Amino acid sequence: MEGTPALKGPEGFVRSVVSALAQVTAEGLTEAERIEVVSALESLKGGASAAQARITASAVTDREALGEDSRSVRADLALARRCSPTLADQHAGVARALVDEMPKTMAALTRGEISERWAAIVDRETACLSREHRSEVDRRLAPGISRRWATRLWPPPRGGRVLRSTPSHSRSATGVRSPADVSVSARPRTAWHGSRSSVR
Repeated sequence: MEGTPALKGPEGFVRSVVSALAQVTAEGLTEAERIEVVSALESLKGGASAAQARITASAVTDREALGEDSRSVRADLALARRCSPTLADQHAGVARALVDEMPKTMAALTRGEISERWAAIVDRETACLSREHRSEVDRRLAPGISRRWATRLWPPPRGGRVLRSTPSHSRSATGVRSPADVSVSARPRTAWHGSRSSVR
């Protein structure tokens, strides 16, 4: 709108990128080029999800550091993401796990090598582990995580499978299921209807 001051900082940059995407069309492109553009846009979505995760984790952590209830900022995040408060809580939980406990998965998401959904699945499947062993799973999955997503290997390895040779890695004292009890199977990719099993 004419006369509206230009936005500055990260918000202004992001909104300029969104505006620029309107110029991306299929006109004049070969089929191969269209596929490459779709791939690039998928990477963009991953990178955007990582940025959302960093901002979300920071917002919630800062509020809690002040000794205040984070529910109000979570409600604001729900409005910002145009989703329900419950789903916003799940996003906040995944964001904090990625930032605080799974740097390798977060790095892959930042580079656009995996999707937000894939990162959420890795988070969900390792939620039963201690922080130390969750970080170890993150480290071990890192070399092939983008390949797994690209080849649609479904489901991802669960924490218990990756750490099967490591004893005493569960949070049994807290009543959370032991990774040793987690079964692992390979099956064709199907629509995923699950949600995070834990919310931070």
